[in-house]
Amino acid sequence: MNEGIFVDLKDAVITVSDGSATPKTARLRIGDGGFTFKQGSEREYKLDAGKLWRVREGNEVPVEVTLDFVWLHMHTTDVSFSDIILGKNGCVSTDTVYPCDPYACDIDIDFTKACGNVTYFDNYKIANFRVEPQDYDPKESMVKVSGKANSVEVPHSQSSSSDSSSSSSSTT
Repeated sequence: MNEGIFVDLKDAVITVSDGSATPKTARLRIGDGGFTFKQGSEREYKLDAGKLWRVREGNEVPVEVTLDFVWLHMHTTDVSFSDIILGKNGCVSTDTVYPCDPYACDIDIDFTKACGNVTYFDNYKIANFRVEPQDYDPKESMVKVSGKANSVEVPHSQSSSSDSSSSSSSTT
């Protein structure tokens, strides 16, 4: 597994949402900060007479996520950011496969950057995120929270558009 991928959150918009029929959401415009995520799976190295022989995929490992940022503006629907991230005040888990599992929420991170006549868009989706440990501590618009997502990777998509209306996209 890699040591983690760091993404600068300057000028990003983070949306956290619960699993309600009409999701409760909080949108935060980020001033400064970043998020780091570790993704991958275990690998088993098999030996034959003491020499490397084969490599096999091992167990899946959940994505580990750390968010550390200062927000400039927040807009919420009915509940606070901390309610949604921690599953309080009637928030419904996004992970509905097993209703008795711990609460989870979804996090979308969006970037829009203009360069000349081209606008670039980036999006990271963190589905079924669970705070571990529950160490969310808002102070003076600061958020530092870590946890795991019930997936083995963080989907990332990119696209661009120009004044001439052409666009391209890729997903990793």
